[in-house]
Amino acid sequence: MKNILKVMEEDWDLRAETNALVYANSSRKHWELNEFFAQGEKEVNLFIKDVVKVWGSVPKDKRMLEIGSGIGRQTRAFSKMFAEVYALDVSNVMITKAKQLNSDLKNVKFIKTNGQDLRNFPDNYFDFVYSYGTFQHISDKRVISNYFREIHRVLKIGGLFKIHLAVHSKGWYFASGFIPIPGFIMDYLPFWLAKTPIKLVKILEFLYTKVSHILSKVSGVPPFVGSVVTAVAVPPTNAQITQMIQNSDLSILELFQEELPEEGQGRKYVITWCLGQKK
Repeated sequence: MKNILKVMEEDWDLRAETNALVYANSSRKHWELNEFFAQGEKEVNLFIKDVVKVWGSVPKDKRMLEIGSGIGRQTRAFSKMFAEVYALDVSNVMITKAKQLNSDLKNVKFIKTNGQDLRNFPDNYFDFVYSYGTFQHISDKRVISNYFREIHRVLKIGGLFKIHLAVHSKGWYFASGFIPIPGFIMDYLPFWLAKTPIKLVKILEFLYTKVSHILSKVSGVPPFVGSVVTAVAVPPTNAQITQMIQNSDLSILELFQEELPEEGQGRKYVITWCLGQKK
């Protein structure tokens, strides 16, 4: 477990140092900062609709937690909706950049986390816990299961959570921006890697990284960096998700998939969400 968490932190530090914007949202080769935050606000307005529907209004008097905030792509939008926002990330580099880029947000606190629990916070503290684009990179389901137990602990009675847990690509994936790969291959890649001896995975990572750096100079797309273990993880099944949540004493309001177009790449993603509550 310690090794996995160490790899997660080192990988996301490296990605943040290389190109924090693109590794947070790879739908474009390059981001202007204002466009990057505008995309985050667009996503939040879409993803928060069902939460607002449950509450009956925009949660202006409530306190929320965002797990895996990066440099604050969606955090800025949440700061306009909630009274207090606590944003966590496993990467100290991400957190440092987030504080620099969002110093104007007085109701937001960016906090470095250990990547496995919410020990920074007391019991029954939050009205809402949210995560997008984070759990899909967690390779150990024990970490995911522990997060659900921690979400139960820090949520108030009646508090809501909405967690994005898995992603599947449709159509074509374009490696380095121009090499076409069928989406189903990318979907099954984590399963293949999980059954591959770790030494072979390391060799493949090394070769792919070298090729990716060469192609990056041609395509302008940031190269593959870090470990494939934290780039693509074997997603939990719906049955596993249900079991984890039941074990944590949380209640599922809805477990569903929705299709999202990814701008600029001509491809689509199907993502798995869990909306739930502490009763």
